[in-house]
Formats: sequence, C-alpha cells, structure tokens
Amino acid sequence: MKIKHLLIRNIGSEFRRNVFTQFTGSSISQLIPFLIAPLLTRLFSPDDYGVLALFTSTSLLIGNIATLQYDQAIILPKEEKDAINLMALSFYLVTLISILSLIIIVIFQKSIANLMNNQKMLSWLIYIPLSVFLIGSFRLLNSWATRKKQFKRIAFRTIAQSSTTASSKVFFGLIKIAPGGLIIGTLIGQFTSTIYFIYQIIISDKIKIQNVTINGIKSNCKKYKNFPIYTNWQSFFNMFSNTSSHYIISNIYGAAILGWYSFTFGLLLRPLSLFGQSVSNVFYAKIADTYNKGEDIWPIAKKILYRLLLIGISVFLPIMIFGDHIFVILFGHEWLNAGKYAQLLSPWLFAKFIFSPISTIPNVIHKQKDFFIILFFMQIMIPISFYFLSKAVFDFKIVLFITSIFGTIYIVIILFWLRKITKKNKMAK
Repeated sequence: MKIKHLLIRNIGSEFRRNVFTQFTGSSISQLIPFLIAPLLTRLFSPDDYGVLALFTSTSLLIGNIATLQYDQAIILPKEEKDAINLMALSFYLVTLISILSLIIIVIFQKSIANLMNNQKMLSWLIYIPLSVFLIGSFRLLNSWATRKKQFKRIAFRTIAQSSTTASSKVFFGLIKIAPGGLIIGTLIGQFTSTIYFIYQIIISDKIKIQNVTINGIKSNCKKYKNFPIYTNWQSFFNMFSNTSSHYIISNIYGAAILGWYSFTFGLLLRPLSLFGQSVSNVFYAKIADTYNKGEDIWPIAKKILYRLLLIGISVFLPIMIFGDHIFVILFGHEWLNAGKYAQLLSPWLFAKFIFSPISTIPNVIHKQKDFFIILFFMQIMIPISFYFLSKAVFDFKIVLFITSIFGTIYIVIILFWLRKITKKNKMAK
C-alpha cells in the first residue's frame, strides 16, 4: 500500500485508481512465479533455462513486431471506428507474419538450431510461430483494453497468464519433461491470457464489425504510418538489443551460462517490467488525453519518474550488495553464478525499470522518427560491443559489468533527451 501511495498520489483520482488496478494485477501475477522459482530451479537445470531463453527470445523478437506496431496506434484515434480498423489491420499482420515464420522454420529448421548452437531447440522451433501469433494477438487486444480503460481486464489477464504458466511448469517439471516443460508452460500461459481477452471482448464490448472496411484500413494505415516506419524498427532493435545476447552467450559460453543469465534477467526484470508496463498502460492513455487537450504532459512524467526511482532503489540496492547470497539461499548452490550476475546487472535493470513507462512519450508528441534515430546507434552498439567483448575477454562477469554500465549510461542520456523534446513541444504549442 505504501508503494502504491508513493507512486500515484497527486496525479488524479482516475489515474490513481487505474494505476492501482494495474499494480495489483502485476503484483499478484509476479508473486506467483517468484514463489515457485525455488521449486522450478530444483526441477529444471540451467541448461533447460538456456533452451527456454532461446525459444522466448526468438518468439518475442518476431512477436513484438508482428503488428508493425499498429497495435500501439489503437489507443490514439478519437473515433472508435478508426480504432476498430487498426485492430483489424493488426490482426491481419499478426496472422501473416506467423504463417511466414512457420514456413521459414519448416524449411530451415536444422540450420536455425545449428546457428543457435543448441540441438535441443530442434524439436521446439516449430512452436515458435504459435507463440508469435499469441504474443501479437495479445498486444493488439491489450491496446484495445487500454483504449477502453478496462484496466481490471488487463489485471485479471496478467494473473491468469501467470498462474497457468507457473502451474503448468511445475506439473511438467514433476513428471520430468525437460526442457520442454518450461516451453509448454509458457505457451499455455500465453494461450490462456489471449483467450481470456477474446472472451471478455465478445461479452463486454460491442465492437461493430461493419465498421471494418478496406478504405478504413487503408486510411488508418496511411495516417499512422510512422508506427511501422519508425516505432516498429525502434521496437525491433530494442528487442534485438535485449535478446541478441542470448544467441551470443549460447554460441560462445554454452547453455548453462545462458541459463544462469536468462534466469537472472527474467527473475529481476520481468516483474518490474510488468509493473512498469502496468504504469505505462495508464500513463500512455493519460498523456495522450492530456496532449489532445493541449496541456503539458511533463509534470505527469516527472512525478512518475520520481516515484519509480524510489521504488527501484528499494528493490535493486539489496540485490546489488547481497545478490549472490540471496540466490544461493533461495534457489540452491547451483545458482550461485546467477546471483553474481544479478549484482552486476542491477544498475542496468534499475535504469530500464525507470525508463519503461515514459518511453511512450515520443508516440504521443509525434517524435517517433527522432526517437528511432537516437536509439538506433545505441541499440546496435550494445550487442556489437557485447559480442566483441565476449570474444576478447571471455570472462563473462567482466563482460556483464561493462555492458551493464554502458546500458545504464545510454538510458540516462535518453531520459535527458525526452525531457528536452517535451519542453520544446510545450513551447511550440
């Protein structure tokens, strides 16, 4: 309750209620996998988590661009018929890209597994298109729910996905299906959350399908062209920057180190990312409405940044100091290296946590092109430097430390840039 009050006071009653709803859903959903993590680390090995990392990295890399980011535009139109046409466009693109990815995997399945340097992936690559479809579908449904301010729906979806994913992984771990149990559990969670959203839309939202027209789709496709041109590539390079390390680690260091690294990254970043996304969903809708009214959006962003800063310090400072001891106690001695990785990654993950919610500002003030340009160099440099550091140094802890510092500095630079462009936009009005 103290964290909720710290984060959302003085920003408006509706905003407070919406953030609290999202925060509650995220808190419950992330408590579940955190509680079962000590059990899963004793049912699955670091190698198994390495295979899961390759599967989820590939799925997310494709799934997050499957709509060409038109799903983000669903929130923006004043007319609901335009939002419905954007939904139809997004769903068409998700279906098309999922089919194309299936064709590519069927043809090049063995070659892809060889590039990943992990033959255990061979039998699981075929399920990546399904994951891509579920990720893309969820994104567009989530944007629709955000537009409708159905934040309770999003919160329940988050809980449904977390609980089904966790229970499925435990079940398959107990019956000794590894590493597939982790992957199947992930797919079950994605499927459950998507079906829940579809069910809620069918019974609650009276979407007028007749508003979907070819001309309507073409018109909105053109109107929001900056999303596929700039935001989509920005999203791709951001995800590439985050996931390329998994392929590099797999090839140079092996599955076990990838398992320690991905487990650490997921355990620390995913809960905070979902919490940040909960704030971001509400923040995006709030600043879009504020901007459309001709009002200044920075005061809202400033308050969110300040409160996220305080929350992040309370989470990451203990990990930075005692991470290795905490991991051994919770997950077993086999995960000592994961705890050491957590200590090294904490500054970077802290910066990511603060940055996530306000990264939607360029979409609202129509600065996607500038945002894409400023991110492009840094998003390319991180994986390139990670690769050459890994080749030159080989000591993975040193590579992690340098990468974490570089990533932290890069996010701080972008935060100052966001403040600058928001101020200029206000003066230009």
